[in-house]
Amino acid sequence: MKNKKILILVLSLITRYKKNLTLALSFVGVVSVTILAFAQTGDTSKSSTQSSSSSSSQLPASFGTVGSTFDNSNDDSAADSDVQQCKIINWVGNRVYTIKGSMNMGTHIVFPEASIDVVVGNKSLWTEEHEANHVFIKPNTNKSDGEQTTLTYIGESNASYEFIIKRVSDSENVPCVVITRNGKMLNYTAWNNYKNKDKEVIKYLATQFGQQKKQIISQQQNALDKYRGSIYTGYKWNSSGSWFGNNFVSDVYDDGRWTYVRVSNDNKGVMSIYGVLNSKKTILEFSYDESTKLYRISGIYPQIILAYGKDSVTITRQSA
Repeated sequence: MKNKKILILVLSLITRYKKNLTLALSFVGVVSVTILAFAQTGDTSKSSTQSSSSSSSQLPASFGTVGSTFDNSNDDSAADSDVQQCKIINWVGNRVYTIKGSMNMGTHIVFPEASIDVVVGNKSLWTEEHEANHVFIKPNTNKSDGEQTTLTYIGESNASYEFIIKRVSDSENVPCVVITRNGKMLNYTAWNNYKNKDKEVIKYLATQFGQQKKQIISQQQNALDKYRGSIYTGYKWNSSGSWFGNNFVSDVYDDGRWTYVRVSNDNKGVMSIYGVLNSKKTILEFSYDESTKLYRISGIYPQIILAYGKDSVTITRQSA
């Protein structure tokens, strides 16, 4: 029944396009291929897969497999030979590491902390610049004196990173070095010694300061005691006349060399001061301190007279 319908379809096509036999035969060919395709048994999806596989197997190798649209020969992942990894140094304290640098390429060193200072052994033969935790260094001469130098990097933690920088050819140059500190920042023994040293210095200075303080206080106390022992206060005084008024003199004492007279009121004028020795009056040298209202009179006398015109104050030293 199905074949009969197909035959009728073919005949109708030939009848319709009988004037153009070529076109009619083309339609017949298409219908025939379609009939053969549907006549085949088996899974159509399987047939399609096999056809695709067969087609791909006939393609040139440069095309790759079906579905591989782009050529990945220029992918960065395939160019590992052009990628060079920085040298990694896992820093440990109290060690000296070697780094290579060349004149035409130089070396970039990255540290795990910012720097306090960077010291190069020979600055005239090696060029060095640093900023934050980055150091750039390269030799600037081919002289034998510049074959190698030292580099000391002092970090903010007070850790020092020590290196020997060697001049090499461009092919041996290491363009970048990364310093890591995955382990302990400092050797605990060295760090404790560093801290203990400060403590010892502080303790020593505190002890010295304490001893000196005690010594100074003792010396001052002894001097004060000695001075107090030499102070003599056995004086009496009386005034005559109205210029000085009552209680002009506050207190009088001597230290064996000088006689001190303190007054209760500021000096109102220029007085004359005399010393009486063996009934003879002698003009004495003196000074006056306004802040303490104190006269300091040179010498010790049995009697001292403060005189202003006809008015006076007579001060008498009693026998000890």
